Amino acid sequence: MSGLVAGLVLLVVDDGPGVSVDQVIGAVFVVAAAALLLRRATAAPKIWVEPWGVRAATPRLATALALGGWSEEVLVETRTRRVHVQRRRWWRSTSTAFAFDEVDHVGYTYREVRQGLDDFEVSLVLEDGTVHPLFSFKAEEAPGSAPSREASLSRGFVRQLSAALGVECRALA
Repeated sequence: MSGLVAGLVLLVVDDGPGVSVDQVIGAVFVVAAAALLLRRATAAPKIWVEPWGVRAATPRLATALALGGWSEEVLVETRTRRVHVQRRRWWRSTSTAFAFDEVDHVGYTYREVRQGLDDFEVSLVLEDGTVHPLFSFKAEEAPGSAPSREASLSRGFVRQLSAALGVECRALA
C-alpha cells in the first residue's frame, strides 16, 4: 500500500502528462478506502449451517473489492460425507476434497499479531498428519474486554465443523 502511495506521489512531483493533483489525491483516497473495506470484509468468512452441512465462504464484498480474483469456500456435506475446499487467487484456482474418514481432527491456532490484534486459524488435520488451513480470523480486542465478534465466530466455526465431521477439535502447536 505504501509503495502505491509513494508511486502516486512521484507522479505528482514529476508532474507527469495528463495527471492532475486532484486525480492523484482521488486515487490515494480510493485505494485507502478499498484497503480499509477489504480488511473489514475479510475479517471473517460468512458461515451458514444448512440441513445438508456447513458452508463457509469469503464475503461477497471482499470478493468484489478484489475484483473477483480472490475467494475461498469450504463445504462440509454430511450427506456425501465429504469436505470440499475451493480457493481462487486471480488466475489460479484450486479445489480439494476429503472424505470424512480422512479427517483426524479440526485444528485451531491462536497467535497475537500485535497488541490488540489476534489471529485465529482453523485447519483440517488429516489422518496422515497433513494440515490443511481453511480460514483465518483476525480479531481486534481491547485488553480485558469481552471476546470480539471474529473470535466468537472462529470458535463457533470450529464447533460446527467438529460436530458436522464427528471429530474433536485440538489446538495446534
